[in-house]
Amino acid sequence: MNVVTIEVLDAMNATAATVEPDVDEFELAGVTPVASTHIAAPMVAESKANFECTITHILPIGEGSMGGHLAVGEAVAIHVAGELLNGTRIDQASLHAVGRHVGNWYSNPTDLFEIDRPS
Repeated sequence: MNVVTIEVLDAMNATAATVEPDVDEFELAGVTPVASTHIAAPMVAESKANFECTITHILPIGEGSMGGHLAVGEAVAIHVAGELLNGTRIDQASLHAVGRHVGNWYSNPTDLFEIDRPS
């Protein structure tokens, strides 16, 4: 899984096009494939953070035209650009991750806030 950030948002959207199976979506989106270390699928080099995942379960959800499947996976490797790391934490403000909602709706990271957890 490649974390979508503001910098690769247009490339991510380009891969949503309905294309023939032989179309190289990396080329279509103008991004660079880079070999993963633990899985066969390549990562997006331009992504600031990547998760290499294996599927552990595929669960049916709902029925009929409103049904689908939920894929549950395990992250077997995580890659994060060094400039985003603050010790063992990722600097969320610098990551610029984009949130996916429903349909064509997304959110940007310009309104980040933090809430302390109760002790």
